[in-house]
Amino acid sequence: MSRAEIEYMQPVTLAMDRTRRILFQPFDIAKWFALGFTAWLAQLLEGGGGSVSYRQNFDGSGGKVSFNGWEDVKLQAEQALDGLGTQLSWIIPVAIVLVLLALAVGVALLWLSSRGKFMFLDNVVHNRALVKQPWHQFRMQGHSLFWWRLVFYILVGSVFLTITGVAGFFLIPSFDANDFRPEWIAGVVAGVTALVLSGMALTYVSFLLNAFVVPIMFKHSLSATAAWGRVIALHGEQLGAIILFALMRLVLAIVSVLVIFLLVIFTCCIGGIILAIPYLGTVALLPMFVFFQSLSLEFLRQFGPEFDVWERLEGGPDSPPSLPS
Repeated sequence: MSRAEIEYMQPVTLAMDRTRRILFQPFDIAKWFALGFTAWLAQLLEGGGGSVSYRQNFDGSGGKVSFNGWEDVKLQAEQALDGLGTQLSWIIPVAIVLVLLALAVGVALLWLSSRGKFMFLDNVVHNRALVKQPWHQFRMQGHSLFWWRLVFYILVGSVFLTITGVAGFFLIPSFDANDFRPEWIAGVVAGVTALVLSGMALTYVSFLLNAFVVPIMFKHSLSATAAWGRVIALHGEQLGAIILFALMRLVLAIVSVLVIFLLVIFTCCIGGIILAIPYLGTVALLPMFVFFQSLSLEFLRQFGPEFDVWERLEGGPDSPPSLPS
């Protein structure tokens, strides 16, 4: 399909219509909570400058505030480090245990969310709200996605640590609060730019993963690596269309955030309290999650039957019923 034939507004309209049918025709609160649970699993792990330093000095004439600048910061840091050195014998083991615990929890959540993405996708495609069946059905795809994401995040973490480590190695020893030399400022700008570009690359890869790779894994029962191969080939053929779609999704996401912010304000922050509660917040935002999942599928199906998750379902003799017209 040529770029001129790619539609952008039609997938939005179709996604809105599909969201309405799934969630409101008819409205079923039990379906919302079951479907919201799979959406909650799918979303796990996804949702400058110098400071002024001062201290109060009190004398016989009364209290006054004096500004001591970076010298005061250095003095306080040295005092803190001196006191910290005597407690390292127990602080380091505790810190190591906490870091390992946090990593273990993060890996567990990554595993759950990898399976949850297929559970939520399956429910949206079939207009249902099952938990047990898709949990077992997509075991292979979930494990493959988990291992791919784990390796990817390890590589991403290594890149960020390398950038910050190299920047710190060269910038910290040469730091002088009284003399911001041009080469030091250039080093800071270079480090920040590298981090920003890395973050943008991470965001785009995550977009491709959720919008294209997972649906292709779902449709063809492929591993994550095999699905990425098809996505990369499609990306090379439809680079402009996919980038425009990514920008459109970004705009729609910003609009969604603004709408949520206004709802929180108009409900006197009661809505914000509900949204802050794990799982319940996802259920409350379920129309948004169903819409964005449907939007990706409606856009992707324009590239042919190979990318249409409904192609073998709608009208097939043994397929589950499709959405009503």
